[in-house]
Amino acid sequence: MKTDNEAESRPLPPGDSRFVEDMGISLEGMGLPRVAGRLLGWLLICDPPEQSAGHLAEALRASTGSISTNARLLDRHGLIERVGISGDRRAHYRIRDDAWISMMHEQLVLMRQWRGLAQEGLALLSDRPAAQRRRLTEMSTFLTYMDQEMTAATRRYREEKETNDE
Repeated sequence: MKTDNEAESRPLPPGDSRFVEDMGISLEGMGLPRVAGRLLGWLLICDPPEQSAGHLAEALRASTGSISTNARLLDRHGLIERVGISGDRRAHYRIRDDAWISMMHEQLVLMRQWRGLAQEGLALLSDRPAAQRRRLTEMSTFLTYMDQEMTAATRRYREEKETNDE
């Protein structure tokens, strides 16, 4: 017997299917498994927003093992979360409320690591000609700028969101 949180297994509607596949291709282009993108895409448009691993496997025509592996990957990236549903012992997944801020924070951490590496390289080349340091200087300058801009943009977004949520 299916619960209210599960629908009968059937192909996704064509528009839904196209969106899910496009998300899969997009994330695959970023070096993630295509099924991770498909999973993210489905969780962005499905109803209800919380889906069991079994239902995700049926909807996406993927193995439960693949769903579980890719759900953990998306969870580590801060995009989805595992939640419990009252009366149901199975794990369910949904998009995190702060998914996009979390993703941006992850990018900021990575940029700061790269900037540190650029500065380490500049220290290594401190006695070398400016032309030899140019690439690392550009890397450090760009990443410093992007860190400042993305940090400020994230702050403004949060402030506007809080104002709009009131």
